[in-house]
Amino acid sequence: LLKSLKPSTRQRFVAMSFDFPGPALECDILCGDTGIDRTLAERLVGLAADIGRWSFEALQAWHNLNRMLKVALSPQMIAAVKEVREQVGGLIYPGFVAATPLRRLPHLARYIHAAQLRLERLPGNVQRERKNAALVARYQQRYREAAATHQQQAGLAELRWMIEELRVSLFAQELGTAEKVSPERLDSLWAELSGG
Repeated sequence: LLKSLKPSTRQRFVAMSFDFPGPALECDILCGDTGIDRTLAERLVGLAADIGRWSFEALQAWHNLNRMLKVALSPQMIAAVKEVREQVGGLIYPGFVAATPLRRLPHLARYIHAAQLRLERLPGNVQRERKNAALVARYQQRYREAAATHQQQAGLAELRWMIEELRVSLFAQELGTAEKVSPERLDSLWAELSGG
């Protein structure tokens, strides 16, 4: 759109300020337009601000990771980079803000940052990387197979997010996990899902 404007018009357009109203004014507008009470309006405005912040943090982490992926890669990194691209492609995509469960949205930036740390540390930890990647791949494969046949199963979404937490635990432990996660916990959840 901007490229199609005349240079003088483009300059004026870019110089415009498109600021949002402050939280108090947002609450006034929300109360006036919808008739909801002030307490609920404040909660909704606060939630909208949180969602915006979490989304921005996730996109910033994604941008930083993508910059890293544009540099020349050593042959030993090719498999890990492919896995990371697939992982992050499942986190950041058109519509991800609406599709990601609200309780998981604050964690997207941490998952992506963990993927970046994984790649940064790879050259000195090839054996450990392969071992951990194989472990994650095992659970990822189970998830894919189950998703192909049991898409509405309640615990399946939980398995998907536990795999993300396992990645953090294995590749960037210092970032911490949102919940306790281990291969044993994933195996237990898998047993519940598969009825075994």
